[in-house]
Amino acid sequence: MVNEDVVINGTNGGILIRLNMAEDFNTMKKQLIEKVRAIDGSLMGSSVEIDIGKKYITRSETAEIAGILAERGLEFIGILGRKGSGPGKPSGQNEQPLLKIQARGQEYKFSQETVTIRRNLRSGQKVEHKGNIVVLGDINPGAEVVAGGNILVMGILRGLAHAGAQGDIYAAVAALRLQPTQLRIANHITRAPDGETVFGGKEPEIAHIKDGRVVIERFKI
Repeated sequence: MVNEDVVINGTNGGILIRLNMAEDFNTMKKQLIEKVRAIDGSLMGSSVEIDIGKKYITRSETAEIAGILAERGLEFIGILGRKGSGPGKPSGQNEQPLLKIQARGQEYKFSQETVTIRRNLRSGQKVEHKGNIVVLGDINPGAEVVAGGNILVMGILRGLAHAGAQGDIYAAVAALRLQPTQLRIANHITRAPDGETVFGGKEPEIAHIKDGRVVIERFKI
């Protein structure tokens, strides 16, 4: 019997995915992508735990896995097993944040709790994650992105974005073109009239809460 790198099982609380971290990560990741895409659409929105046994996983590998799940509409809730360095993982390698955004002296970091979505999001699609979300593409009208942390869109944000969804008033939403139909940070909501956008900036901008209201500023990476 051939051992599989990826085994997916249903549980009472959602989905459990067992990964063979002894194999090459990229090889295992390809199999994970194939199997996640084959998951029945009725399970979209389910919570997923990843079991890596006694092996080790880095922060960047965790973020990649979470991104694969998010693209199928699955909610990544945690890793069962070890994290950090170990055999095959250089112990002196402290992984840095994936990127940083600076605006008026304030710094927003996208690190181990970051999911990266490498495509455009179209109307009807929704991505949720308890940490940060980076979208390498556009968020079109009718699409939604909901993050417990910050949101960065390396494209045009025309849909709905909700950062700090669990009440984090220090969260932010940034985009190369910030034109959302609705923007939320924690419990602060900014809406646009029907058929219009909240903002019309043509430069990279970041939205965050200042003095109890949502303000917009330019940012740099």
